[in-house]
Amino acid sequence: GAPGAATSGRPPDGHAWRATWRHAATAAARRAAVDIARQLDSSSLPDKLDAMKRILALLSLGKDASRHFPTVVKNIVCPAVGVKKLVYLYLVHYAEAQPELALLSVNTFQKDLGHPNAAIRALALRVLSAVRVAAVLPTVTAAVGTAAGDGSPYVRQTAAAAVAKVYALDADAVEELMGPLTRLLGDASMAVVAA
Repeated sequence: GAPGAATSGRPPDGHAWRATWRHAATAAARRAAVDIARQLDSSSLPDKLDAMKRILALLSLGKDASRHFPTVVKNIVCPAVGVKKLVYLYLVHYAEAQPELALLSVNTFQKDLGHPNAAIRALALRVLSAVRVAAVLPTVTAAVGTAAGDGSPYVRQTAAAAVAKVYALDADAVEELMGPLTRLLGDASMAVVAA
């Protein structure tokens, strides 16, 4: 046969094989994205949890999962703590890159600052402080003040980290941050002071 042509029993040339593989991989990725979106829209909590795990696995591999942002954000109101934690981890990843989309959930973040689960309170503050939009600054500053007196050292540690983020966004907020910062620096937990 002609040079480079595939004959029976021989693999196709490298270029054709790579193109076929790329096409198959792209089609598989599209099917996976549709499946994840279906799971996120499902009323089944195990489906939602599985979808969030799949999305976070993509993030851990360095893949872009931003196409799922609107569907993930809708699940912030999910009552299942496991799903809510994974949604917050996703939002922490994308809040700085897509603050305008994260702004859509600020009311939910504010509600979750009072959640009975300390991990949810801390994640809500972490995401809220990652939204680098001046309009949210008063809300973040107030949340830091409240979180600085939280009963959980984990939440107070998150508040200490949020102080630096607020200051980086607006150095003029230093006066409002002095009370919470003083309280955090005098905290009994070394993890909080070290943050």
